[in-house]
Order: sequence, then structure tokens, then C-alpha cells
Amino acid sequence: MAEANKEVKLSLGQVFNLYQTQKGQLENIAQQRNMISNYLLDVNNAEQSIKELEENTTNEVLFSIGSGIYINAELKEIKKLRVNLGIDIFEDMSFEKAKDFLEKKKAELTKVMERVRQQEQELLKSVSGLEQVLNAAQHKIAEAQKARAQPGKNTGFQQGKGNTKKALPVIS
Repeated sequence: MAEANKEVKLSLGQVFNLYQTQKGQLENIAQQRNMISNYLLDVNNAEQSIKELEENTTNEVLFSIGSGIYINAELKEIKKLRVNLGIDIFEDMSFEKAKDFLEKKKAELTKVMERVRQQEQELLKSVSGLEQVLNAAQHKIAEAQKARAQPGKNTGFQQGKGNTKKALPVIS
């Protein structure tokens, strides 16, 4: 079945409210994008750390305790890594299994990031269109106000002998 084009008319206030709502959604999407980027960075750091642990022949490591402070530590033989699967559920994994886990996590985060970027692009197009509508309306309102303020020049008044009628400007 062919779908008929449906036209929806919005007041200027409704257009402005929609614009504000979509700007807020854009801010939320930017926050989501930043969180996902941080998660991806964390996964990359974990992959690098596993690689360094595998290549470590001395079992000596520099261990961060936060805020740029480190301690030297010596590790016993490492055969398993403890991996947080979520909600504080841990599983001991071999280096290979942990690397596979991180690869899957990275692939999943990359897909989510792509969806978020697509949503962001769609919203940016919509917001841009709404900005054009609002700017055009603002321009027409300013022109109408200017025309009313200049006597004798397209004021919207029709003058006749003793008969003055006011024509209202049309904003479409």
C-alpha cells in the first residue's frame, strides 16, 4: 500500500519546544559517546597491560595506587587473570581467554558507538532544520515589526479618506 504524505502543522512555540528537546537529546548523546570512548580506552589499556604481563620476564611491575602514585611490586607466577564479568561477578581466565573477552567487549562497544553516532547525526540534521525554521520565523517577525515602525512604507495600513483599516502581516 502506498502511504499518503501526511502534513503536520506546528506552532512556533511547538517548534521551539521540539528544538529545545532535541538539543537536550544531543547533549545526552554526547555524554554517552564520551562514556563509550572511556570504556574503549579502558579496554585498550587492559589489552596493553596483559601484553606487558605476558612479556614480563622479571615479574617486577610498577603498580598504580592512584593520583600518579606508584609502587614497585614483584608478582608471583601469573597463570590466570581475574576478570569482572559485571555486577561484581568474577571469573579466573587464562591470558588468551581474557584477551578474547576484551576483543568481544571492544567489538560490542564499537557497535554501540556506531549506533550512537548515527543517532547523533540524525538529531543534528533535525536540529539544523528546526534552526532554519526558527531563524526564518524570527526574520519574518523582525521584518513585520520594522514595517510597522516605518510610517508611509508598507506599514500594513490602508489609508483612505477618513477610513483607516489595519491589515495584519501574514507570517507563513
